[in-house]
Amino acid sequence: MRSLTRKTAFGAVGVLAAIGVTGTAWAETGSGSSPTSTPAASTNPTATPSATKPAKHRARGLLERADHANAEIKVKGQWVTYTLDRGTVTAVSPSSITLSRPDGQSVTDSISAQTKFKGVASASAVRVGQPAQIVSDNGAALRVRQKAA
Repeated sequence: MRSLTRKTAFGAVGVLAAIGVTGTAWAETGSGSSPTSTPAASTNPTATPSATKPAKHRARGLLERADHANAEIKVKGQWVTYTLDRGTVTAVSPSSITLSRPDGQSVTDSISAQTKFKGVASASAVRVGQPAQIVSDNGAALRVRQKAA
């Protein structure tokens, strides 16, 4: 099992809402070999309302701002790693999609008959130059989301 010191536990509801998968979730927040942490919710009664939001809303907000995230979801007793990438579509074909993330990285995932689309009907409807989010498993796009024009 991987070290839990490099991970932050998120409420399953927030992660599931972002990627549409059910199970127990862990999301990696660091990159490279140095551990990172996410501050815990404040218990200070004078804290701002955003600091006292339920965990599912904090997790969803964190994922909505992420350019890249890895989430390990326990599905039927097995840990599966899903990747969330967000950026601008630079290329799309019936078999692949490429995003340019704000951090400068380029990500290409394959598209198959199992890929689900939200906001657009299919790969042919995805618009180059527009923002999109992809949830993938080992380089295979599971879900592609792009707002309709």
